[in-house]
This record gives sequence, structure tokens and C-alpha cells, in this order.
Amino acid sequence: MKLNCALSVLNILNVMNANLILGCVAKKSEPAAAINPVVSTEQNLPTCTQARISTMMYVQSSQQFFVCDSSQWRRVESSTSGTGGAGGTGSSSSTATTPGATAANSTVNSAVNSAASSSAVGGYILSKTAISPGDECRYGGTRAEGGLDANKNGVLESTEVTSSFPVCDGTIEQIGKDAFRKYVYSIGLVVAKTNDLINGAQMSGGTGWVVGDGLVLTNGHVASMDSGVLTSGYEIWVYFPKTQYAADTILAKGLPNYAGFTPSDKDFDAYKVSAVDLTPYTTTTSDSADLAFLTVPGISGRAALPLADAVVSSSAGAATDLTDPAAKNFLNLGDGVFNINYSQVQGPRLSLGTVTTIQTCGAWLKTTTSQCTTELRVPDNRRLLFWWGYGDHGGSGSPVFDRFGKVAGIFTFGSAPPDTFTAVAQLVGDIQYWLSKPRAWKSM
Repeated sequence: MKLNCALSVLNILNVMNANLILGCVAKKSEPAAAINPVVSTEQNLPTCTQARISTMMYVQSSQQFFVCDSSQWRRVESSTSGTGGAGGTGSSSSTATTPGATAANSTVNSAVNSAASSSAVGGYILSKTAISPGDECRYGGTRAEGGLDANKNGVLESTEVTSSFPVCDGTIEQIGKDAFRKYVYSIGLVVAKTNDLINGAQMSGGTGWVVGDGLVLTNGHVASMDSGVLTSGYEIWVYFPKTQYAADTILAKGLPNYAGFTPSDKDFDAYKVSAVDLTPYTTTTSDSADLAFLTVPGISGRAALPLADAVVSSSAGAATDLTDPAAKNFLNLGDGVFNINYSQVQGPRLSLGTVTTIQTCGAWLKTTTSQCTTELRVPDNRRLLFWWGYGDHGGSGSPVFDRFGKVAGIFTFGSAPPDTFTAVAQLVGDIQYWLSKPRAWKSM
């Protein structure tokens, strides 16, 4: 079985078997130890373990905070109310007087941390402060801080804070549309083509995006048409939408003269790639990744997309990702994500989705001979991001954004039933890791 999402005009490349993907992502797995403190529903709350005692989380569907107490998540009720995604501003403490009825999620009260409880001494205090619209929260929101009132003075002091995170207003669709307006001119169609004397003319297409001055990132399989080799007569072009078209017009109607594999000079600015670094894709070391860097002269005015925080190690194969505790922005089951892509070699288009799981490539494929390393160029132990959404051939290499409007990963492969799409992305830690390394350019 060949795993691929690049598109050839003359010969459509083999793609992933839909049943395999669907069977893998449907099985729910326990999230990693480091978790996103904002989850979509109470069912997405992780297991309340001893290691998570006094950890606070926010549930979007009910707009309520929960704290891990002993083996249960208990609701934190606030004495204040107001606007905003977290239900208000200012400071407040938990005020419920009786536990909730359910075993999974009951209500925090003054007895939660009594001498008879297995938790620490003191009540739990929730403090909420308004966040103005800006970099942290595009539409504003609330910063929540919580912790045990160890000295029982009714005030949450800085030394008592054990959980602190923003709860941002705005839907994933709003955030996605804003990101589209801001970055669509920095996300382009990548077309690789060659005139091979044996196999004849061939072309493949994908998506690429600006990561630095004159630097574009895409998948290795897009840049090399799966071969990992740049043959004589090989060319790569990147087509960026002309700025004369308003982003809202592109979002609503697409580019007027663009159809399939025929990018029009009326719609796009065309740039020929001068050099390629396929090292992440061709290396046989444990830090391999399906990535390629392109030198694209003349694009200095196109802004680089912002990357989500990741933890990057200098040792080979140790690049970590958004599931690491030191990363600022965590991804979790049920999180909204979005993707800007040239799926079906059309677009650019905005695709919304929901995170279904984050798991290692080896655990996902479960094959005796590793397709992860041999076909995907991803080690068995590398974590991958899975989400439901929509996309297709030509979307390979496109950026996947988190709820903060930052790139959390790069779409690499998937399956495309008519109505839903199971997409798989490499996490941003891999991108950060390879961005930090010297380039090994091959001139075109």
C-alpha cells in the first residue's frame, strides 16, 4: 500500500487506504500527560490521576471550569458572572456548598480539601481576569488562574497558583477566516515537473508556505515526486495569489481564472525555485521527516506564518511537539483546527476540522514492516496529529493551525471520502527542529 497525497496529472499517485485510516482514528486513546487545559466537552477531560491533582481545566460546551480532586473532576463554581468565554471577569472563589451527583464530575465545595480528603489542605480558588483583544487572544477572552488556598485566607496568592491559562473568545471558523485574510498571500501552490526521457513529462502538485525570508516549506514527497531525487531537467515552481484580489473574495469565490493544474498569470505570481533541501526526507537517521525547504527568490514581501511554540532538542531524533509540558499551546482531543490548502489542486481554500487523536506513527499503522520509515519517512515513535475535516490531493504540505491562529503542524497524507476527510499531520516540533539545522542546498 502506497501512502501519498501528491497529485500527478498523467498518473494519479496511489493514496492511503481510507478503511485503514478510519479504523485507526476511530479508536480513542488516552491523551499524553501534557494536555490542553481547554477541552470541547466533559467527555474529553483526561483521567483524573494523582499527578493531576489540583489541575484545572475549562470545558467549552458548558463554559465551566473543573479541577482534578482525588480521582474525580469537580466543577468550580464562581461567585461572579459576566461576558467572555470563561463566564466573567475579575476574581472569584468556588462557592458551591454540596457535591454534584455524578461520580465523574461533582462540584467543588469548602469540604473538598478538608482533613478527611486525599487532596491538599485548603479550598480551591478560581481567579478570572479579562484579556483584551491582541496576540494572546485575537477576540479577547479571560485568563483563568486556580490553586489551593493553602493558608485559608480566601485569596489566591501567586505562590498558590497551580493552573494558569487563557480562555479565548471566538470560534475556530472566525479565527480561521482571520488567518486566511492575513496569510493567504504567503501560502502557495507548489508544482514540481520534469521531462524524463524514459518516463516522459510528469508533474505533481502540493501546497507550500513561507517560513522565512525567501524560504518556503512543503512536503518532501511533493518537492521530489516521491523519489527523494531531483533529476536532470527538474523544475519546481511556487504560485502565490496576487494581492490585487481581496482575501475575502478568494475565500468566498476562489480565484476567477484558476482551474486545476493551470495556474493563470492573472491570478498568481509565479516564482521559480532556485534551490532545494531534501535532507529531512532523504536522511536515514532517526530524525527523518517528510519535509522539504525551498529557496524562492523574489518573495521577500510575503510574511512568514507564525509557528506554535514547540520544544526543540539539539540531539538527533529528539524533536518534541505540542504534547510536551514545556510547550505553551497544547493540542487535545476535540480541539478545533483549520487548514489552508490547495486540495484537488484548487483553492486556496479554508478547511475546518477537529482533532481526533495524537499518536505515534507505529501505533497507528501497526504493520510488521514499518511503512512509517520506508514510505512516510517518519520514525515509528514520532507523534502525528489526526483530525477530521476536508482536503484532498494537492493539500500535502499545507499548514494546520491551532485555536491561536498559529501553525501546529504540516498536513502530509490522508484519505478522502466524499463528505469527510481523515487528515494526518507532522507536528510543529519537527518543523522547528529542522528549521534550526543548517541547510544542505541543491541548486535547481
